[in-house]
Amino acid sequence: MGKTNQLGVLADVFVTDASNNVGIGGSPSGSYKLEVTGTAKVSGILTLGSTISNGTYAYTLPSATGTLALTSALGDYLPLAGGTLTGALSGTSASLSSTVAITLTASDSRIIGGNTTGRLLLGNSGTTTYAIFNGATNAIPNTILLTTDNTERMRITTNGDLYIGTTSTINSNSSVFQMAFDNNTRTGMALKGTAAGSFGAIYFYNNSGTLQGSISSNGTGTTFYNTNSSDVRLKKNFEKWDENVSDKFFQLEPKLFNYLTDEDGTNKTKGYIANDAVKDFPEAYPLGQDGYYSFNPSGMTVYLMKAIQELNERLNKAGL
Repeated sequence: MGKTNQLGVLADVFVTDASNNVGIGGSPSGSYKLEVTGTAKVSGILTLGSTISNGTYAYTLPSATGTLALTSALGDYLPLAGGTLTGALSGTSASLSSTVAITLTASDSRIIGGNTTGRLLLGNSGTTTYAIFNGATNAIPNTILLTTDNTERMRITTNGDLYIGTTSTINSNSSVFQMAFDNNTRTGMALKGTAAGSFGAIYFYNNSGTLQGSISSNGTGTTFYNTNSSDVRLKKNFEKWDENVSDKFFQLEPKLFNYLTDEDGTNKTKGYIANDAVKDFPEAYPLGQDGYYSFNPSGMTVYLMKAIQELNERLNKAGL
């Protein structure tokens, strides 16, 4: 079948062979029923069989029909579970414009949103629970957001900080782990040992890997707060501590006070003022990263122990 071009020369448009294979723009090779030489365009819906291939990679439809639009050469194997797929399919890049089921078989597979609000939603059609990675209504570059019921529950920031129950820093300490919770209905954290007997729940180490303290339980109702390793094998440069400690306690002035966050008229708290005591008991009143002093009970214990020894010595000398 043919037609005459502008020069009056017959140009082949449809070419068939003895097996009724058809070529458009060239002779068929005999390997396919239809071959197109050059660029082809289909306007409307293209109905396909179960598999199409570019000779190297196969694109498989799980059902007999589907809608397909390609803007470049077909690349990797990408199954489509009934739906519309548009955009480039070349190498490891794929752009999906509709809800599709995807199977990734490569050892390093990624799905990248087409712009700064690109999202990956995980779930099924019967739920409203999703996981949203690197995006939300207002996407945050290089941040992983996890949501349930369309509400953010956790995020990992670009610095590697972990937030649970909050979308921003709780304080000015720039803590790596921050957690907020509704204290009226839920507790903040629960730790459980999986076997009978004592267990260590939280351990604290310095940058050299030496244990500095821990929070543990004996499994029968007692919790231990262990601070500073006390084993003699971890200590050196010993000196006698002969400072008079008991007199320092006599100089402390107890107070009744309210915190700035308390409502006026609320019951006052009993205690001492760190700014007045930190000179004599520095381990008991450490200065925090926020610039405020706090009270460390374990830091005060060593002073109390020594004060008891001193008072006992005085009593012995007095014959009491």
